[in-house]
Amino acid sequence: MAKSVFNTTSGDGKIKSAKEMGFKAESLGIIKKKKSHKGRKIIEDREAKIVENPKKSILVKGNKTSQMITELIKDLHTLRGQDMSKLFMRKAHDIHPFEDIGPLEQMANKQDCSLFVLGSHQKKRPDNLIVGRNFAEHLLDMFEFGVSNYKGIAQYSSDMDCQIKPILVFQGEQFEFSEKHSRFKNWAIDFFKFSDYEEANIAELKRVMIFTSVNDTKIQVRHYEMKNINETDVKKQSLDMSEIGPSFDLSFRRDKIAASELYKAACKQPKAQSAETKRLNKNVFTDEFGQVKAKVFVQQ
Repeated sequence: MAKSVFNTTSGDGKIKSAKEMGFKAESLGIIKKKKSHKGRKIIEDREAKIVENPKKSILVKGNKTSQMITELIKDLHTLRGQDMSKLFMRKAHDIHPFEDIGPLEQMANKQDCSLFVLGSHQKKRPDNLIVGRNFAEHLLDMFEFGVSNYKGIAQYSSDMDCQIKPILVFQGEQFEFSEKHSRFKNWAIDFFKFSDYEEANIAELKRVMIFTSVNDTKIQVRHYEMKNINETDVKKQSLDMSEIGPSFDLSFRRDKIAASELYKAACKQPKAQSAETKRLNKNVFTDEFGQVKAKVFVQQ
């Protein structure tokens, strides 16, 4: 069974190290030397990248799921697109992440997805939605919400173009001062962000998703579309927006957040290196005595 990162403290109350929690040295920046060329290429692929690959997601139907949660998961799949998400709704999956995260970790790793969404419905926790993300094949963050006031995309008369990615707006002081709100904000950016853009055409910025933190437990999610946008309206700060769905409210129930050491390791970015410097340092290494050495290839 896969190890879980939930027990981040030892018996004396101290936070466990990433190694004690079962994480590989390669995923935390401690790169071990590999003798073969194939081994070195695998380690290089696991290293942190300046430009990360787009994060894919799985959307899973739980053991029992209400109609509202089922429609919400399908709407999230529509927003993500078939290329970026995989939908598992044909059969029920008896998965309870807060009791045992192993099956969900294995399912996400098998599909090469770092983000996950799980919908369920129980008498104790009706209309339940669990969202989270993995790092180095283990759980990083996970949040459980109760969903209410849901209106799906089908209830709005709009032809939504999923190729146009939404602008994300976060309102409320909780997103700045609350740790769980800040982590959920980071998850939402990962979920709805696909790539970095250096430039953007104002005429193509037609969709906006607004996350409003009403209080410490409730978050409102609204999705709008702006039609016939131009630079004149932008300068006047008067934009005509119409709601296109999905629209729903989230109420915090449970959460499990990674320790600060593990979160820093997940956010670590490598230093940029020019092609010339990389070529010069290709065969330079440090031996076990701390001496810098280099390999020189001489023609026979």
